[in-house]
Amino acid sequence: MPGTFTVEPHLAERWEEPDDLTYVFHLRRGVTWHNKPPLNGRELVADDVKFTFDRFLTEKANILASSSSPWTGVEVVDRYTVKFVLKEPFVWLPYRVADSSGMWIIAPEVVESWDLKKPESAIGTGPFILERYEPNVKTVFKRNPAYFLKDQPYIDG
Repeated sequence: MPGTFTVEPHLAERWEEPDDLTYVFHLRRGVTWHNKPPLNGRELVADDVKFTFDRFLTEKANILASSSSPWTGVEVVDRYTVKFVLKEPFVWLPYRVADSSGMWIIAPEVVESWDLKKPESAIGTGPFILERYEPNVKTVFKRNPAYFLKDQPYIDG
């Protein structure tokens, strides 16, 4: 239907809303970070999600943290389950966490190891891996052979 925005699970297999102030996200098993140091292809887990959203709330450079965060806390239920506790009912939470224009999941090791303004810090779980970056010249990506969606991406480079 035109004008609707259906959120489809990606890093999460599914989510549920047990009450008006709680969302529980169940992460997809087998999603791995790019095979680059310091992560070296380790699995994405609930601790990564908690780290990301806790950091979002506390990062001094984040001008959106105080005005746009509908949650009061993020809890790790188990290795693949994360619970968001809300300040008040907020039906848009799945849309908010799915919108990568303002934030994406980041591993603690990346924050600890790299200056996040450097291209070396571009380590994610997506279909492409940053191979080379030359400012004002070119950016080269290669296919992520360990991408969790079978037979994707369809192209390389």
